[in-house]
Amino acid sequence: MSFESRVGERGGGGSKRGWVDGRVLFSDSQLRALSGQITLTVQPAQVYEAPPKFFRLVNPYEDRDSQFSVKGGEVIQVLSEEADKLTVRSVHDPTVVGRIPMTIESESVTMMSPFGRGVVALVGAQAVGRRTIKTLLLQYAPHLFATAVPVTSREPRNGEQEGREYQFWRKETVLQRIRDHEMIEWGELDNQLYGTWAGDIKEVIESGRVCIFDCSPQALPYLYNSSFKPFVVHIRGPELEESVQLEQLRPKIRSKDELEKADKDSDHIASNYGKYIHLTLINRNTDVTFKK
Repeated sequence: MSFESRVGERGGGGSKRGWVDGRVLFSDSQLRALSGQITLTVQPAQVYEAPPKFFRLVNPYEDRDSQFSVKGGEVIQVLSEEADKLTVRSVHDPTVVGRIPMTIESESVTMMSPFGRGVVALVGAQAVGRRTIKTLLLQYAPHLFATAVPVTSREPRNGEQEGREYQFWRKETVLQRIRDHEMIEWGELDNQLYGTWAGDIKEVIESGRVCIFDCSPQALPYLYNSSFKPFVVHIRGPELEESVQLEQLRPKIRSKDELEKADKDSDHIASNYGKYIHLTLINRNTDVTFKK
């Protein structure tokens, strides 16, 4: 049995995560419950998986006792803070870890996405494939793309994990975020609140990745700011007659009424939110659309 842990990784609620034979563990109690021989492997977390706190050192620093040194102008990532010391690592080589004085001269910096955009917003009518496209992007390049985990005021269901399917907040907390205009979008179902907190999107951006956000078109005006710099993609199906023909090739066939509604909803998005949309993709084939 092999146990792997990534040092410096952030998890739900700030916890660290580990893996046993590929299965994720979120708590010490899960590890203690294991039996048999366990081989421990500890390796550094990826830069985007650790806390998004970065500094550029003004002057070089060297600790001869630990043989840890940083060049002037180098960017470091803070892993933890103590009374007078910071545990840091080099962004260019995450295996280089050491401690520096809290008072060292530095400036705060933010990791930037190589694409120059903080958010890629996917909008579209129901069942046009935008959630599938989002999943493919996240799986294809997790070092470039991430998403914001939605929040809800309901209790977790069996099998749900904090920070995986949802973040489970008190209802009053969600309401306060709404009153403070900190929710990008939100709604109510069965007397429970659901939504996306702007702070979670900012955290993804600060990690140096692009936030893939599958949202309603009503959220687009709130995304347009200098922090998020969204690139908005409208995913829609082909013309109605072609959609009816393509539908015959799918394992679960939608009715013509459902296809007509999706077509009308797509036209509504294009006509009412066209000024926010940068790219429209006609989704005939998910693999082809993903490559575009």
